[in-house]
Amino acid sequence: MRALHVALLHNPSAGSEQHSRRELISAIERAGHRVVAQFSESAELRASLPTPGRCDVVAVAGGDGTVGRAAIALIGSNLPMTILPLGTANNIGRTLGVRSSLHHIISWWGDHADCAFDVGVLVTGNTTTYFTEALGLGVFPEVIRKADAQNEPPTPQASLERDRSLFRRTAHTAVPRMYRIDIDGQDYSGHYLLVQIMNVPYLGPNLKLVSENHPGDGQLEAVLIGDTDRQALDDLVAATGAGHEPPQYLPTHKAKQVTIVTEDSAFHLDGDLQDCARDSSGRTQLEVGVLPQALRMWMPPPDP
Repeated sequence: MRALHVALLHNPSAGSEQHSRRELISAIERAGHRVVAQFSESAELRASLPTPGRCDVVAVAGGDGTVGRAAIALIGSNLPMTILPLGTANNIGRTLGVRSSLHHIISWWGDHADCAFDVGVLVTGNTTTYFTEALGLGVFPEVIRKADAQNEPPTPQASLERDRSLFRRTAHTAVPRMYRIDIDGQDYSGHYLLVQIMNVPYLGPNLKLVSENHPGDGQLEAVLIGDTDRQALDDLVAATGAGHEPPQYLPTHKAKQVTIVTEDSAFHLDGDLQDCARDSSGRTQLEVGVLPQALRMWMPPPDP
């Protein structure tokens, strides 16, 4: 197996904080590879991107927030990225099939499979931002707001359970709101509990909103949940908590371009709350598109 030159970005505060940088470097070097650069923040990575000739891969050790910010920093660099999932949900790693122990993940780097990975693009006003997981309105921003107001549970599993419980209770009592929505030229305006534009199948506490999704197919998935879908949404959360497949998946629409006009005060972008910049009429217009195959990700090799 060829020895790889690895740039390591490590967020020491992710998840249960069980792995030090020294331990990660030791594990990488025991597998025969060499760490040629180290970073703590995506801003450092973006400012000092290794050249592809000096570096074979950027390994990102952290949760979804760290992984997403690092991925956006790598857009246009031609550097592949591999994930060492240390966070609570690890939704991006789940999407790519990266779920095993760190030692096992490092062991297949020399025999990895390549995966193209799209990036979502949001334009609101004069501002353009990118996302790797999802953008959404309605129930989930309210769940984030409630979770932020509580003390962090002691373990990642307890955090997932808390957030699923919050999601379920919030969805039970939520009142559908009006959204003007255009998906690739078709009108889907209506009253919804949840509006999610997904780049990966999973939302928040491992809720698999989209049954079939390939993050490199050049398309997003719009998940629009109205009052008649409330029970299906509840069943999804309950099944996830029990470790089961849901009895049915939620209705989704393939999308390359989505326009949303909303009177909501906030939306979420990759799990972070963002204030809506309302115009004089009290509305916000969100233009959502996709940057196809913007990144190269490493996946486990296929089973023999």
